[in-house]
Amino acid sequence: MRTLIPKEFFVTGGKAIGRLSELNAFDNALKDAGIANCNLVE
Repeated sequence: MRTLIPKEFFVTGGKAIGRLSELNAFDNALKDAGIANCNLVE
């Protein structure tokens, strides 16, 4: 098995308040940061 090593990364920020839940606020913060349609890596 080949191990993939990332060569680049970027940092971005966003903020939001969720009226329904923390998950809603997180989703809105991703939209604010412009990365709502990207895959997140833990």
